[in-house]
Amino acid sequence: LDTLADKPTHGARRYHTFDKLQERAKTQGLALWDEVVALHAQIMGWFDEPCLYNKIGFLVACGTPIGDVLGWVQGADGKDAPAKSVFKAHLNQRISVKLQGKDGIGSDWDALNALSYEKPADKEKLHRILLLFNVATCRGRFPFEQHVGQDWSLEHIHAQQAQKLNRVEQWDSWLQVHHQALQTVQTTHNAAAITPLLEAIAAALPTVRTPQFDQEQFNTLVDHILRVLNNGVIEEADHSLANLALLQHEANAALNNAVFEVKRQRVLERDKRGDYIPAATRNVFLKYYTPADKLQPHFWGEEDKTAYLAHIQATLTAYLP
Repeated sequence: LDTLADKPTHGARRYHTFDKLQERAKTQGLALWDEVVALHAQIMGWFDEPCLYNKIGFLVACGTPIGDVLGWVQGADGKDAPAKSVFKAHLNQRISVKLQGKDGIGSDWDALNALSYEKPADKEKLHRILLLFNVATCRGRFPFEQHVGQDWSLEHIHAQQAQKLNRVEQWDSWLQVHHQALQTVQTTHNAAAITPLLEAIAAALPTVRTPQFDQEQFNTLVDHILRVLNNGVIEEADHSLANLALLQHEANAALNNAVFEVKRQRVLERDKRGDYIPAATRNVFLKYYTPADKLQPHFWGEEDKTAYLAHIQATLTAYLP
């Protein structure tokens, strides 16, 4: 009914649909009802074809009104619909526009790689790219009913910014979750490095909320922990697409600034509970995209990023130049 009443996506006055349709309902009731039935049938037809459903669903999730999509599927005279292949090609073109935004993302994949989480203007583009990647990853219909309305955020797959945490409750939470991660990855081969670190964290935790513990001590521990949980390497923070995924917003800043292994455990816990996790996000933390001969289950390194980005590019090549 909102579509038939041309209800604006934003800023519609109260009772817009009722006011727009009530006169037609009184004077052209049967004709209006025929339009309702026809539109319902059209939408159900899209629903029955996962490919169309997913493309249209992505556009609607990005703010495109259903009425606009209906206009594309109709001919110039409103009767002769274009061929399905023409309609799909038009949807692809509209998706490309949504991904590029008002100023575009550039003419090649190098421009995509240059997008950064730290640039406010890039965040919406990155979010839409990852949403489309998750949609395109689904073999059937994407579960928009579980996705829309949730608070999704761009999150670093592997974060290296714990030094920015400056409150005692953040220090306490960060050290606890990373203590658990270290216990998970501990083996006979790395015990010499991890056991002293576990002991240092266990000794520090009771003092974190006291004046005895300060930012310098926290930063020192962070440096040692990151080195062990990043396979001995301390890297600069990576804000590129290759290190980003869609996750439900986490209010806990310590978890947002956690390393790959901590986030992997969190995703697995949610998955076991039956929580909805976007398909591509789950694949990232299960190392689905990393070649078997490069697989390091508990670390997120350059080979993982390269394989992940290549898969995004291959999946979305039809939508970007």
